[in-house]
Amino acid sequence: MLRKSLNFKWDIDCLQAFEELKNYLAGLPLLVKSSLGDTLYPYLSTTPWVVSSVLIQEDGRKQMPIYYVSKVLNGAEGRYTSIEKMALAL
Repeated sequence: MLRKSLNFKWDIDCLQAFEELKNYLAGLPLLVKSSLGDTLYPYLSTTPWVVSSVLIQEDGRKQMPIYYVSKVLNGAEGRYTSIEKMALAL
């Protein structure tokens, strides 16, 4: 596509795939405002290179995200133990 000699073809299959992608992305959970007094649940995840966490609030039987955060670990942080990585994510 970056070269002028290549032809770009946008057909009905491309349009259908694009619409499906838009609908999928529109259905993902959005961040919600925290309600005072509700219980919050932290979810933590670590890999050798990344730590992530999300803060969740339950709305009835549905879990809604309040806050996401992730961090790519630098060289020294990558050598942390699993529990140290969990503490960093928290």
